[in-house]
Amino acid sequence: MGTVLFILCALGNAAVAILHVVIVFRGAPGYRAFGAGETLATLAEKGSPLPALLTLGIAAVLAAFTAWALSAAGLFTLPFTQSAVLGIASIYTLRGLLLGAAPFMKLSRFDAISSAISLALGLMHFVAVWAQNGVPH
Repeated sequence: MGTVLFILCALGNAAVAILHVVIVFRGAPGYRAFGAGETLATLAEKGSPLPALLTLGIAAVLAAFTAWALSAAGLFTLPFTQSAVLGIASIYTLRGLLLGAAPFMKLSRFDAISSAISLALGLMHFVAVWAQNGVPH
């Protein structure tokens, strides 16, 4: 069961990574559509490389998350896989907890949706670790 869950985690990670690459190719309209903020959109319109570099950096991190999830699924071996997937689960879950702040602050639609996705991916990574290994020590 853990293997299947880790493959699903990898697919989720890859989808989010690909989405970030698509945003770079769409340029300013992509940054606006996905709620990255007017500052990044304006910089992209002006031809600044900063939005693309930031977004592609995030995509690279998410691609690494994909690789570690596939390693946890047993498709190949990467170092520190157990620690990495627990860290990934923690990062996503902490990002997702922004959703809990919604009653206390005005969250954009983007923040609410991305927080929900992050929380789901984080919990899915934790469940995959648990399903494969039992409760981590």
